[in-house]
This record gives sequence, C-alpha cells and structure tokens, in this order.
Amino acid sequence: MKEYLQVAGELTGVAAARDHFENAGESGSCVYITGCVESQRAHVAEELRRPEGVHIFITDDERRLPALAGDCSFFGAQTYIYPAKDIIFYSADMHGRQISSRRLACINKIIEARNGEVSGVTIVATIGALTDYLIPLEKYEERTFFINKGDELDLDKLKSDLVNAGYERKDMVRAPGEWSMRGDILDIYTVTEENPVRIELWGDTVDTVREFDVSSQRSIVNREGLKVFPASEELFTEKEIEEGLKKVQTDYKKRLEELGDSGTNKSKEVYEACNRLTKEVSALSRTGDYGKFFTYFEKDPKSLTDYLPAGSQVTFEDAGRVFDSFEAIENEFKNGMEFRFENGYILKKQKDMFRGRRDVIRILKNSRLLLLSGFDVKLSGIKPELQVHIDVAGINAYNNSFEELVKDVEGYSRQGYRTVIAASSASRARRLQGELREQGLEAVLVSAPSTGSGGPSTGSGGPSTGSGGPSTGSGDPSTGSGAPSTGSGDPS
Repeated sequence: MKEYLQVAGELTGVAAARDHFENAGESGSCVYITGCVESQRAHVAEELRRPEGVHIFITDDERRLPALAGDCSFFGAQTYIYPAKDIIFYSADMHGRQISSRRLACINKIIEARNGEVSGVTIVATIGALTDYLIPLEKYEERTFFINKGDELDLDKLKSDLVNAGYERKDMVRAPGEWSMRGDILDIYTVTEENPVRIELWGDTVDTVREFDVSSQRSIVNREGLKVFPASEELFTEKEIEEGLKKVQTDYKKRLEELGDSGTNKSKEVYEACNRLTKEVSALSRTGDYGKFFTYFEKDPKSLTDYLPAGSQVTFEDAGRVFDSFEAIENEFKNGMEFRFENGYILKKQKDMFRGRRDVIRILKNSRLLLLSGFDVKLSGIKPELQVHIDVAGINAYNNSFEELVKDVEGYSRQGYRTVIAASSASRARRLQGELREQGLEAVLVSAPSTGSGGPSTGSGGPSTGSGGPSTGSGDPSTGSGAPSTGSGDPS
C-alpha cells in the first residue's frame, strides 16, 4: 500500500496540503482540496493523515460507509464504522445493542490510540456522529478492567463491576454486552471482541481464558487475559442519577402545568399529551434508560472530536454535500423535537440533545481538518487556510478487455507516467504481471514501494473504484471500473 500512498503524495496539491498541515503542527488548520472523486478521496486522506493520531472520515450518506471503510482499509488503515445515534427515534435505536456496541468499539480504539497502544486507526461515520452528545472519555477508562490468567478474583466485586460497566447477566451469552456464570465458568461477551470469552476458575483463581464460538460453544483459541470495556454509553454515578431524576421531575411537573393538566375541563388533546408525558417519565426509573434524558444526567457532555488525541485528522469526503446534509439533519431534528415537545412526548432539555452546525464547526476549527470535493463549491461557515485543486482526467471502463488496458498503459508509459494497478488477489496480481510482461511492458509486484521507471506496478486488493490522472493511473482491471481522478504534477 506504500506504493499507492507514495503516488498520492507526489501530486502537487497533496504535497502542498501536507506541508501546510506540518507547518501548522498541533494547532488547528483547514485545507480544502477540490478535484477529488470516488475512492481517490480515501487515497488522498490516508496519505495526509498522521499515523499516531486518529482519522475521522465523515460522509453524508450511511450507505457509503462500507465502501468508504473498504477504501481506507485498502490504503493501510485499521478501519471501523461508527453508526451515529438516531436521536429523534431514540427508543428504537437503543434496543439495537449491536449498533451501540459498534460505537463503543470505536471509542475503545480511540482510547488505545491515545495511550499509544495502536496506530493508523480510521473511523468512518456520517455527519450525525459529530452531533452526538457523549459522556467524558474518562468515564469509560474508569470502568474498564482486566481479567488475566492467574488472577485472584473477588467474585462479588467482579459481578458488581460487570453491572456497573453496563453488562447484562444472562443464562447464556449470545450477543456483545452480556455475561453469565455457571458454577466455576464465567462467560463474558465484550463489545470489543468478535467472540465471547470463557473463563474457568479454580476456586477464586483464573485457571484458563479461552475464546469460544457462540453457536457451537467450542473453544477457538487460548488467551492470557481479557480486557472488559464498558458496554454502555450512559455511565453515570449514583449521585448523577439521583440529581438527574430530580431535574426530570422538576421539568415534568412544570410541563404538565404548561400543557394544562391542572385544568378542570381538559380537552382530549391535553389529556393525551399529559398521559404520554407521564408514561415516558414513569418508565425512566423502571428501565434506567437515561440516554433518552441524557442532558439531565451529564453535566459535561462531549463530542466525538473531543475524544481525539493530538495529531488527529477529520476529513469530509464531499464537503459541500456533507454541509448540506448537516443542515437538513439539524432542521429535521429541530422540527421533530419541537413537535414532540408540544405534544407531550419529551421534556424541554431533551430538545437540546443535538450539537448544532455552528458548535461543530467551532470545535473543528481546533482540529486538523481536511475538506475534499469533486468541484469547487462555496462552503458556508468555514474558511480554509489553504485551497488547492487536483486536475482531473478520466479512465475508460475496460469491461474485462485486457487489450484496452495494455493500450492505455503503453500510452502512459510513453509519456513517462507510472501506472499502479490493483488486482483482486495476490495470485491475480502475479498473473497480471506476467501478462503485461508478455506485452513488452515492465511490470513489478509491490509489497514495498517500487523503483521501476515508466512501467506499471501491480498489487493485490483494490479500492472501490479505479482512478487516473495526469501523474498517475490506478484501478482494478478485474472489474473494469474507472473514475476520473488524481492530480497535477510532473510525470513520475
């Protein structure tokens, strides 16, 4: 993948952006690159990111997340998808523990990056991820604990720690966020592991730690220990819960008065609104669903960008569309929550569970911010310190025509350009190398940067689309896909 990143780094516009970011150091800086399309956006963004920080890659459409994650992974990143909360329909969202587990897994990776345990982490998300209100990162760290082989366990404390970390006790674990205990066997399915872990005790001592398959119950691999990361996004102390419930009750009584509950001749609409509100508030103490009333319980709400370590980067995949999407989401939230407030579905402070566009932009100004776009569109609310353009060229779709591929590569080679080709597998890359050589073209396989001059290099894997431009060409001939892209610079 170094070969691909090297190609992007040689483009004049990308080189200027990298120099700007490096000169800015840890202070906030913003670069706007136009001319980027399709998978080239991941190509450029991964070239510019710092390996020691975390890269947040924002798109406007959640349907784009898998393809964007695949592109970033191809360019060497450890990539994770962060699904934003659906705040308006929060009840439906909360029942999807699998979705919240994916968010928690991302937060765990951010913490590991902050501690220097991992590098090259990229998190792809929609703009909604930046609008979420989150608990301070320290709360996750305080309730994270480890169980290692040979440890002497206080079982009562362990059970309490699991509950306080948001884990649910079950007869048998089936999904992340669950634990069970039968005799001397403790099963824990953490939100950061693909498989649950079985811990066998000898008395109070941890004897064995093994991953197992949740369906067959068969052991997969032995381990030395287990990190138990919290399985809840609402980690509140008893004092915070007590104070939060008092605030809820105060606003609840006030809102009933505003709706007209004390009147003697209540209309059907007033009666139904008051009844809805009473049911919502009554369910809070019973279910412990504090996330629906987050702003009543958390005094110091944070955003995803507040979690990022120094040297991190936030990239907008298609900045114009992302900002338009942000405005639409904000309007939908405001209108939807105002309707729910007027009709007795929520309390007043629940209308504030959304970080608005101005607030997000203010926070991002302190970050290393990269804005990408296929066209030069005006971005309201933010002014980049540097704007560069990458000249775009097109690549014809090959439709599995090897002859057309050879013709194009020969043309690029005569002009002194280097062509980088992604194949779908290592074996196909080797076969493609041989076929290109049979046509008299110099072709090398790359697991490290190639030193070949003027000829194509091939590698396994591939981004979601191919790209090509004045200084480079890249793509996947197995799919015949091609998209306009790359940029200006001298032939390499």
